[in-house]
Amino acid sequence: MSSTSTASLQPSASAPEYIVIGRITRAHGLGGQVVVSFETAWPRRFLSVPRVFVGDTNLPVGVAAVRLTPRYALLSLIGVETRRDAENLRGLWVKLPAAEAMKLGQGEFFVHQIVGLAVVTRAGDLIGHVQDVLFTGANDVYVIRTAAGEMLLPAVEDVIHEIILDEGRMVVSVPAGIG
Repeated sequence: MSSTSTASLQPSASAPEYIVIGRITRAHGLGGQVVVSFETAWPRRFLSVPRVFVGDTNLPVGVAAVRLTPRYALLSLIGVETRRDAENLRGLWVKLPAAEAMKLGQGEFFVHQIVGLAVVTRAGDLIGHVQDVLFTGANDVYVIRTAAGEMLLPAVEDVIHEIILDEGRMVVSVPAGIG
């Protein structure tokens, strides 16, 4: 089971209008370039996007140049010409229209599909609801809001048995020592 980041990190009954592919972490150099951390399973997609949407605006920002590293993308955005311009974008999401989302494989889900799901045992007992998804490198981790607090469940087959989107639930087995 794997998740792919999207713009919506809040529970939502419908798909978001935009999907997040990155977050601007800092300015780079003096010419207005920005460093974008990856929030996508497909970082190479940065190489083919002619424009992105930054922050909460629905206005497209043209992409003049892209350089990929293993950990981030370095973007030159049209209209962002100085270091100060770039610094003003720090912390903002970099998004694409949801219609341009990559096609997912079997057993893969977007974060907006996972967040908000009811988490139940195989017997049908409610444990809580998915609050967030953490990307750890080895496997995703689902943050579950329970009556007793927060629970972290690894997104692995031994723990996550089934995700049933049309029923709004995830069937799990909680490993010993968690909970």
